[in-house]
Amino acid sequence: MLYLLVQVNESIKCVISERVVSIEAINNKFSDLFNAITLGQYNDREVKVFIRQEKSENWREVDNGLKGDLKILEVLGFLRVKFCFVESNLNTQDIPILTQNRESAFSILMQNSRKLLLPQRITKYNNCDRLYNEIIKLLQDLKVGWMGGVHDTIGRIFVNHIKDAIWYIDPHHSTLNVRSCHLPILFTQLKTYQDGDTYNQYYHSGHHKKIQLSQHKLLQLSSSLGLSISQPWASNNIWNQVVPAILSLIGILEKYVQYLNEATIIMTKHHHCDESAHGPENNCIMYRTAACKHDNLKDKYKQLNDLLFEKQVYEHVNIQQYLPNDVMKRYQFIKELQLMFPIGIYRYHQGSHLGTINFVWTIPEAEEFNDEQNETLKAQMLARIHEGLPHYFTRQMQKNVLNKYSYIQKVTPAVLRMLHFDLTGNAAVSSNSISREVEERLRLMLTLADLTIISDLRTNNGFDGTKFNIFWNETEAYFNEQNLLAVDERSHETILYMPLALSVRDLHEIIMEKLYIIHALFRYLREFCIKYHQWTCLISADDKHKVPIGEDVAVSTGVRNRRSMVDQNSTLAAADHDFTKLSLTPSVTFFISISEDIFGSFYDGQVFVSYKDTTFEPSSAIRHSTEFLNAFNIQYEHQVTLPILCLYTDGGPDHRCNYGSVQIALIALFLQVDFDMLIAVRTAPNHSWTNPAERIMSILNLGLQGVALKRNQMSPESEVLFEMANTLDDIRKKAQEFNKLNSELIESIANIQDMLNNRTERIVLKDKKFKCYRSASEETITKLFESIFIIDPTLKIDETTQSQIRHHSALIEFMDTHCHTRAYSFQVL
Repeated sequence: MLYLLVQVNESIKCVISERVVSIEAINNKFSDLFNAITLGQYNDREVKVFIRQEKSENWREVDNGLKGDLKILEVLGFLRVKFCFVESNLNTQDIPILTQNRESAFSILMQNSRKLLLPQRITKYNNCDRLYNEIIKLLQDLKVGWMGGVHDTIGRIFVNHIKDAIWYIDPHHSTLNVRSCHLPILFTQLKTYQDGDTYNQYYHSGHHKKIQLSQHKLLQLSSSLGLSISQPWASNNIWNQVVPAILSLIGILEKYVQYLNEATIIMTKHHHCDESAHGPENNCIMYRTAACKHDNLKDKYKQLNDLLFEKQVYEHVNIQQYLPNDVMKRYQFIKELQLMFPIGIYRYHQGSHLGTINFVWTIPEAEEFNDEQNETLKAQMLARIHEGLPHYFTRQMQKNVLNKYSYIQKVTPAVLRMLHFDLTGNAAVSSNSISREVEERLRLMLTLADLTIISDLRTNNGFDGTKFNIFWNETEAYFNEQNLLAVDERSHETILYMPLALSVRDLHEIIMEKLYIIHALFRYLREFCIKYHQWTCLISADDKHKVPIGEDVAVSTGVRNRRSMVDQNSTLAAADHDFTKLSLTPSVTFFISISEDIFGSFYDGQVFVSYKDTTFEPSSAIRHSTEFLNAFNIQYEHQVTLPILCLYTDGGPDHRCNYGSVQIALIALFLQVDFDMLIAVRTAPNHSWTNPAERIMSILNLGLQGVALKRNQMSPESEVLFEMANTLDDIRKKAQEFNKLNSELIESIANIQDMLNNRTERIVLKDKKFKCYRSASEETITKLFESIFIIDPTLKIDETTQSQIRHHSALIEFMDTHCHTRAYSFQVL
């Protein structure tokens, strides 16, 4: 492949500026290169060829001109090519120059304005561009064009209209040919069609929905073509070959539109008809076939002949299983059907693509001469055939049945459709896949007659218990308070329009805020702490969102991303987001300074923060209790231990008071420190904003903003193992198999934790600096959990669910006598 710098000049004027052109050196000449850069527009001009290697060198003329082989460029190493148009100058010695015969500039301009021009070809990026260029080539071969410079406006629009029409119908030629809508002969001469190929290949090869021909689109294309050829330029004689082809193209588009319109009318009429479009009364034929000699029986009929030979007279048989799959062979099979005895044939055309149902039976030989014999047997046979034929009901017939029984309460539309199918024998399929799937499941349930697999979802519409009475009572009181706010004049109907809640969710949140228990629990906790403040420690805790750690490139923490100021000679090389595997989870433990009264501030105290490795230090109830214990020991290192601990957290799974794991962790903390009382309260759902630790997060963001994190490199073996693991579970499994990976991963992020601890300890809340501590180790967690062995030594750390702890009678006895459990609180005494 050659990559050349090519330009085209006329005297000293540059016609085509220098540009890069790629072309194969083998079997190509300078004429091929010239046509590639000029797109075949200057084939009638005499051209000289010049080449050189560097821009500073002189041009060297190629002797053979356009006939020269491009191989010389590859041999000589020349990269620059210039094509120059040769001016046809007369020899002044042979013919005298007559100034009066020279053409004036005006004459030249007039001649150029009368030249027939076509739109410029476009760069070929896809098959649609190829179609555009081939249409221009076809018009160029027909020697047509536009004068006066309108080829780039009117001409381009006309070519685009032809391109759009051919491109749209390109995948549907077979469909159009069935309706005798053939592409005009002129457009079959396009190069791609001559090569036996198509343009819109993506329609068949792409994985997308295949959209069929549309009436609206076809009308739009035909009208745009009609508007183009209705302009004055189309009446010129040079377009006599093109305009009839355009009219023919418009004709096939409009003809298929007419067919689609007629088909739509027929289908709409069938859908709204109260009778089936096809039935045995008007879509069946029945005839007799005489017997053939034994020697004339064809091999393909022997199996059917043996079957009917054993049947009784007028006992019909469906021959579907004996028919070939090929359409033409199936047609010949039925047309030439003849057995060793006379038979009757019944054919019922179902319509559409469903095909024809065929039955045959043996008849007495006397029936060939006397039609009145055995009429009763024949009528009974036809009755049996008609009873077994599939019935297809129109949509209107189904609607009539469904509307008739829709007044019956507690019957769903799916059940009504099933009743309709079962009672009428309708064999039509549902109009959409969802209804079809529901009906198949319902049919399976009814066929098996197993009540255990049928679940009545209507039971979810009501609740007989009293659990939610407080909510409904508060909702009723809320509406009673607002009954004068109606904004609709239809106040006497069953529906009342009031400007209260924006949505059901908004109404739920309004009622939840009004419920007494939501606001009362935290108030009660604060009042308790105020009353016994000299013996009480109040802690608020929460976890912040994960902080990502980059691997190959530093990744921003994602906190308050803004434009960063960088030194002029420095590079800002940090990603604002990435698909990271490692991260840190900041945990906040807030020791609240208890106010003197309920109206005082509870947003003052000492803040402890730890950055936990999300991979090997996931959040859990027992880990939180261990971290509470560590922070508690630091806070009261030089003070007397307080006997009462109050905790206020959000409602996450590691803080939910009615979970067995949370209750076990709190009991272990209670026993380890030897508290006299431990009270744990959690926020209501969607009310974590009431947690004072939540407000610490905005201050913690100051230490995390403008920071990009990246772990250190590990050994090559560990890097390979880490690269193979894609999820946290995969990393943990690899770390269990290879201890080296565990230790090196922890070491790779240790400096990140130290750096974040350093930044966090510079943050201040009301003159108190934040304190950081290491997250709880597995040894301290195990030691804390073992404190519960005083109650039940058989309890295991991984068996703390409610269903599992019920098997430990000693623990259950302790919880019944020393614990008080509610939905939003848990107390140990």
